[in-house]
Amino acid sequence: MTDWLDDLQAFSRFCADPSSLSDAEVSELLTDFLIHVPNHVAAAGKLYTGVPVTDVFQIGATTEDAK
Repeated sequence: MTDWLDDLQAFSRFCADPSSLSDAEVSELLTDFLIHVPNHVAAAGKLYTGVPVTDVFQIGATTEDAK
């Protein structure tokens, strides 16, 4: 996740001082995190355990929505 280091610094700044980021910046940070990090975690889990990601809440989390 070294490609996420700038975002990690922003997250660290937010944790240290929540008022250091605007609402829009927090929203962008959260969106970037939720889009980026789960893919890394899913891949690491699969590589380490051999167990694939499961859509435990059955909301279509592992498939793209039809356009």
